[in-house]
Amino acid sequence: MGPRLTARLGMKKVVQIGLDVIPSTGGSAVALHWIRDALGGGAVSFTSPESWGEIREGDGIRHLRTGPGLLGRLYHKPDAIELAQANEVFSGAELLIVHSLYRYHAHWACRQARKHRIPYWAVLHGGLDPYVLSYRRFRKMRWLRHYGLNYLRGAKRILFATVRERDKALPFLNGVTTETIPWPVEPIAPANSQEVRMAWREELGVGKEERILLYLGRLHEVKRPVETLEAFRQVTASNLHLVLAGPGETYSPAEIRNLSRLMGIRRVHVPGPVYSWRKAGLLVAADGLVSLSAKENFNIAAAEAMSAGKPVILSPGNDLQGELTSVDCGWLLKTDHSSEATRAMQEFASMPRSDLDAKGRIASSWATEHLGFEQFQHHLQDLIKQDLS
Repeated sequence: MGPRLTARLGMKKVVQIGLDVIPSTGGSAVALHWIRDALGGGAVSFTSPESWGEIREGDGIRHLRTGPGLLGRLYHKPDAIELAQANEVFSGAELLIVHSLYRYHAHWACRQARKHRIPYWAVLHGGLDPYVLSYRRFRKMRWLRHYGLNYLRGAKRILFATVRERDKALPFLNGVTTETIPWPVEPIAPANSQEVRMAWREELGVGKEERILLYLGRLHEVKRPVETLEAFRQVTASNLHLVLAGPGETYSPAEIRNLSRLMGIRRVHVPGPVYSWRKAGLLVAADGLVSLSAKENFNIAAAEAMSAGKPVILSPGNDLQGELTSVDCGWLLKTDHSSEATRAMQEFASMPRSDLDAKGRIASSWATEHLGFEQFQHHLQDLIKQDLS
């Protein structure tokens, strides 16, 4: 994503505040970059010490190193000197956009917005999903009671990526203005796509006519990589390969490889994290994408796969399902049962290539129509005109 200078012309000064804005964070970091491309402005990241090594030089983000806090990371905050320096970003700001919940950065931004009389938007990234509130619930509810409800109700507007994500959050919002804006994706269609496809397949050891089902995301329990392995283990098609690509979190790539061996599963590949052009190449090399996540408020990887013309297998935890109910772009699972996921994988492996390609074309058409950058940019600009007029 390169800067779009036209986005900055005549626009209000926007400052974004995020949490661990680094590549492995995934959706929330990608969203911050998309908004910056659309609106320009500055960005501040409250970045934990363990994430410091991932900061990319020249990313244009002011990273504040958070320190130790009470109750785990809940109250991690930078020292007073760094916070004082961070106040410079508010000079001339006309709108704050704050990403994610349950951390110091959110209620700090709320206080700064009130102090400087700057309106703010909140981007929740699924933070009020019932699944998210099902673990570490005491800490989260404590934060909501002490800080969060005031923070949410003080927002000028709250942004959601899907209608399902918004609907699950409504009980906490008490009439706050909301807006649903799907995240955009860049079209993935390299000029040398056939060469890229074969290069990745050669690297993985997958034949030209065999099929690749791609899991693309963090190896975190919420993404259910182990459950994905279990569903794949039951598939009888010998032409199907499963590729699990992403950074380690709950599980390392080595642990997933070892687990697949212990489970007796063949044709599993775990290349580790892939970003930028390597990720685009892997999407081109794949024949489809699977996400059995317990919770995805949007799933940028699935949207990117659709943009690349790949059918998708999505669990009910993928809120993007709500936008795709009438789109024949793959398999929208009704339950989290392993047997249903296995059936979808089996059909994916055995479906005639012409039918699979037809689903991919429908996926690509939907992504082009609904997930274009210009559409996203105009939507945000219209909201700014409404809120800052």
